[in-house]
Amino acid sequence: MKMSEKNKKTLRACPVCANEMAEVLHSQDFILPEGNPLPRNYDVVCCVKCGFVYADTPGTQVVYDRYYKDFSKYEEKTLATGGGNTPLDAERLMRTAADIEASISRKDSLIVDIGCANGGLLAALSKKGFTRLAGADPSAVCVKAVAGLGFKAYAAGLFDRKWIDEEGLRGKFDVVILSHVLEHVRDLKCALENVNSLLKEGGYLYAEVPDAARYPNYFVVPYYYFDCEHINHFDAASLCALMARAGFSEVKTQAKTLTVSADTLYPALFSIFKKDNGAVAGVKAPSTVVRESVMKFIALSASEWPDLKKLAESGEEIAVWGAGQYVLRLLTDSPLKDCRIAFFVDKDSKKHGQKINGVSVASPEVLRNFEGRIVVCAALHSREILAEIRNLGLKNEVTLLGQTKHE
Repeated sequence: MKMSEKNKKTLRACPVCANEMAEVLHSQDFILPEGNPLPRNYDVVCCVKCGFVYADTPGTQVVYDRYYKDFSKYEEKTLATGGGNTPLDAERLMRTAADIEASISRKDSLIVDIGCANGGLLAALSKKGFTRLAGADPSAVCVKAVAGLGFKAYAAGLFDRKWIDEEGLRGKFDVVILSHVLEHVRDLKCALENVNSLLKEGGYLYAEVPDAARYPNYFVVPYYYFDCEHINHFDAASLCALMARAGFSEVKTQAKTLTVSADTLYPALFSIFKKDNGAVAGVKAPSTVVRESVMKFIALSASEWPDLKKLAESGEEIAVWGAGQYVLRLLTDSPLKDCRIAFFVDKDSKKHGQKINGVSVASPEVLRNFEGRIVVCAALHSREILAEIRNLGLKNEVTLLGQTKHE
């Protein structure tokens, strides 16, 4: 991966101010599973007019829509977030429900959670006493799960206008929730126009996103915050500027820190906005906050990977536990690309049978017939995976990538 300091005309106009000139901060490459429609690379850029940092991705919104419909990782209840199926995820969702409750007093408010995954936030809001709840998600599996919880469920995303018109939903909702959605959206202008159309005048929008102003303070693994899905890097100022242009006025903004694994914290922020189509802000002077944060994060991400160098040089056959974003980055810029990989292992059944660089992804059960080294490539749960390997009765040598302990 190469860093550069140059301006260019972007493929994608700045989502906040629509300017088409940006400074290239970093170039990010990926190795993706066969059939994955997302781009294999993009530049991380900073708008020279307003300072917003985003991925200048060559992928269209149609491509991203297809990915979330057909390749959704949120369907796997035991692994994905959004369903409340793990203690940490359930705790996170109850906290989000409490944040919403603090600003939305009426329990009979008509609420829709767009990008609802398996409906964990809806269940948490129900426990808080909210009675009129619905969810929308492009994944048919997630929609079925949400309906199974007893909530109205729409097979739709932010760009499916058909469901808005056919269901007669224009101006119907008191509250729209976008929790960890906006960082995934390429066409934010169109998405927020659709959200605006769903809300009653004076209705509320709850938006929660990762907080890019704090990336260096919550370093996990190299380039963790640059993946093929997260293409917008907000701080409070840029989120509020975007929303003002879309016809929303700020009610409340607050930073929060999420516990995403036993050892890992994640920076986020949420804002409550009110539909107020008369409040459109102009572009302010460029902010350097997120640019400085992202540049520090990029510097922290530089790594020599001595463990992987040794494995690549030795030609030792290894099994890689992990087929997620961390691995997809490592296969482009680390010695993992030169290692002799027998197969990838992942618990997500939707990945089984896929191929990455021609190498198959399989269930952990395949390890019972493998005697070589297992390299655990997991950004968040490597210790838990090590425990699972030992619980399977496997005696293989294990390397926890990015950690100092080897067994």
